[in-house]
Amino acid sequence: MTAFLPDGYEAPKSVSFYTKFEDGEKVKLRILPSGLEDRNCITGFEYFEETEDGKKTPIRSTQTMKNINEKHFWAFKVYNHNL
Repeated sequence: MTAFLPDGYEAPKSVSFYTKFEDGEKVKLRILPSGLEDRNCITGFEYFEETEDGKKTPIRSTQTMKNINEKHFWAFKVYNHNL
């Protein structure tokens, strides 16, 4: 396993369309240090709920919440060389 994911990490079996890369598209990214001593990547699950004022707010957890709308995510700092 690479240095930016926690030991024993396994991606969920479901398909996620949160981040999309086009076939044949060349993207040069560099994963940057997070400042956390033990890992550079945060993983978890998230879904959005609508608040009373009509805005959407994220609900996040490190473990699945069994919500039909939740998505698995990876969060880490990157530098996009293409921008």
